Amino acid sequence: TLTATIGVRRSDDDRFGDAINVRATVAWVLNNGATILRASAADAFKAPTPIQLFSDFGNATLLPEEASAVDVGLEHAVARRRLIGGLTYFRRDATNQIDFASCFNNTSPICVGRPFGTYDNIARAFAEGVEATLEWRPTDAFSVSAAYTALETENRSPGSANRGRKLARRPDSTTAVSVAYRFPSGLDLSSTLSVVGES
Repeated sequence: TLTATIGVRRSDDDRFGDAINVRATVAWVLNNGATILRASAADAFKAPTPIQLFSDFGNATLLPEEASAVDVGLEHAVARRRLIGGLTYFRRDATNQIDFASCFNNTSPICVGRPFGTYDNIARAFAEGVEATLEWRPTDAFSVSAAYTALETENRSPGSANRGRKLARRPDSTTAVSVAYRFPSGLDLSSTLSVVGES
């Protein structure tokens, strides 16, 4: 079974004008539902929030963030979907990405009067990675799942002193393991352990 969808979104911002964005997805189900191939592509528009513009940390000169993203994934299930594994590749390219800039020991003019930091645009930003997931459900009530994400980021702003460096606060890897149980009463109980790599 092959399923394809397309969505169109129009944003109308009083300060930054109109934007039309498109998202397309496709899913191909094989092996009687045991295998699913997925892919999507989209672009996005995000206007700065009032806090990012006008708060004590705000920057009234911020530009809206625009981005394009793609992902391709594979999911496969065995043992009547008691065991499900997945692998996804994703990539995002952003223009004027809105981020928080530290002003600690920063003599940039943007930091004047803002010793603790402010919001700023990253002219060009890039991120790509791979996520692997595994879920085991030995019974309808009990499940164990794990996810691992490896992420690479880069500041690609022309002429920036940070060009070629990793983006701040984006960990190289993230691992999460969850255990969940649903009681006959309908109560769900779960616990998650997360390990975040260097950033």
